[in-house]
Amino acid sequence: MLSVIQTLQEDLVVRTAVKPADPPNRVTDGLMKRAAAEIFPILAQWRVNPTVEDIQFRTAEMAHVCAFLSGAAQNPKKVPSIDFFMMHSTNLSVFYPTLIGLEWLSLEKKARLLTWKGWMDMVMYAGCGCPELYPERITAYTPKCPGPWESIISRVTSYPDDGHTAKLIRALLNARDVSLSHLAKNNVEFPLKEADFLQIAHMTMDSVERMLEPEYRLPEKTKKMYVERLGVDEEVVRIVCRWVRWCGVEGAWEDVPDLDVDEVGKGKAKL
Repeated sequence: MLSVIQTLQEDLVVRTAVKPADPPNRVTDGLMKRAAAEIFPILAQWRVNPTVEDIQFRTAEMAHVCAFLSGAAQNPKKVPSIDFFMMHSTNLSVFYPTLIGLEWLSLEKKARLLTWKGWMDMVMYAGCGCPELYPERITAYTPKCPGPWESIISRVTSYPDDGHTAKLIRALLNARDVSLSHLAKNNVEFPLKEADFLQIAHMTMDSVERMLEPEYRLPEKTKKMYVERLGVDEEVVRIVCRWVRWCGVEGAWEDVPDLDVDEVGKGKAKL
């Protein structure tokens, strides 16, 4: 799956299909409008065979890669932020261990559902402008409040949002769990180690908890558009500002705080 993602990134038509001025649905109104002919043959390289072994492995691969994309799709000059749209690929992955365990679904139907899920995950990555991936932003990350998973769960269950953050933490734990048996096999090359899932969880919590800092203010441009012009409640606007959107498209990071000068340059090894 990761090799297909790399192929998408290397395809100039796919990588540049989404434009900053595109309508809100960048997939239908940008990516598919300009790169459908190029993207479909690339996606077709990833398929799930209707066998128990392949379905189990591809489920782990899908959840693992989605978690990796959420953590590694960063801007080298900005503090960590999680992309809102790729986050949903990660959040949805939590249901697939249950789906593939349903006795009344045939292997063929399970394989088809999983294939479609993987394809959509990769479409969302392309819709985000095929962002550069920086694995070292995960492995070299220094948490603001170091601690085990129990500390993350305590923070996220008390975090005042609409539930997106808790669902992402739950999905990261699921991705770790379904990956564990495959990480132990020498012939499986997954990008994350077991400890990296906790690192992404820390990145997530540190990024959303910026809103709890006394000096935090909603970006003026966003506030003016949603609150003043459209009359949207400020708590709803926080959902917009809590996450970066279409993270590989020009302008996506303009409201995300810059990294400290000493931090710029770390984690620049692109995958």
